[in-house]
Amino acid sequence: MSSALQSYANIPAAFELTVQLPELKSASSCDLDVTERHVRLTTQKPVSYLLELDLPYPVDEDSGSARFDKTKHQLVSILTWYARTRTNHFLLNLALARLSS
Repeated sequence: MSSALQSYANIPAAFELTVQLPELKSASSCDLDVTERHVRLTTQKPVSYLLELDLPYPVDEDSGSARFDKTKHQLVSILTWYARTRTNHFLLNLALARLSS
């Protein structure tokens, strides 16, 4: 296997980012901003939190999800690596093209 393919194989399709927010009771005061290479989480009330995180690989900003676990006071986000999403779309299109020819 080439080193480029081996590197790609080591990138997970998605990852979970869990942030403990002990003073929050809901996600209503959370502002989560996800860009291709950066995550920023801020809150204002009842307490101010700030998390800024650079990501090792680009993520697909449109395919993630987030939920707030009220019992654990955690914001759980699932982020999809962009390279995996893009490659999966390419492989799907290639397979469809082969089927239709």
